[in-house]
Amino acid sequence: MEIVVEGKGKVEYKPEIIKIRITFDYTEKTYDKALEIGTDSFENFVKNVLPKLNLKKEDLKTNKFSIEHRIDEDYRTNKKIDEGYNFKQEANLKLDYSNENINIFMTEILKLNKIPEYNITFDIKDRENASKEALEKAYQESKNKANLIAIASGKKIKECKRTDFKPIGDIHCISIDDSEIEESGDLEIPGFMRKKKDIFESFTDSFEPENIVIMENIYSLWIAE
Repeated sequence: MEIVVEGKGKVEYKPEIIKIRITFDYTEKTYDKALEIGTDSFENFVKNVLPKLNLKKEDLKTNKFSIEHRIDEDYRTNKKIDEGYNFKQEANLKLDYSNENINIFMTEILKLNKIPEYNITFDIKDRENASKEALEKAYQESKNKANLIAIASGKKIKECKRTDFKPIGDIHCISIDDSEIEESGDLEIPGFMRKKKDIFESFTDSFEPENIVIMENIYSLWIAE
């Protein structure tokens, strides 16, 4: 007798790292001015914020850079509108998780003349090991399901003949928990907070990031006799 089942494995971890995406986005009338303003803003961030976090310039990894000449069109008059040159640089930082690090970042970035946009998320350090743990749980769940089906049929599980990440034939039993899981928590920073230094510490002490949830699904084919 062949039994095909789906197994789901889920593991949860406390956040271990802070991931910050920083965007330097400025538009000026000329190419030279856009480059100057954008570069100065980036260098000021490197000079004034990173040292307070015990980081170096090499720790700020740029993943996108562009300077574009933006031209719009007034559809009422069919005239071109020269909006100038847009400087955009996106970079990423990784920090050990702590409310103190979040507080330092938010406080120091406030002191800059031009404050870049930023988004904070949380993650774990070793996702590969976490995925392996989730897969082990998924396999064990599939084995337990197959065993229950075999017992109900008056048989015993002999071996697992095949496992796959895609469905194998007709599934006899699926997990009852199909809820969607967020893999990382997001911390959206309200704009008004940039104006009040004294609320940062109380703000970072008032929230608890969601656990990082890793889920893996497998399908397995079992032989019962």
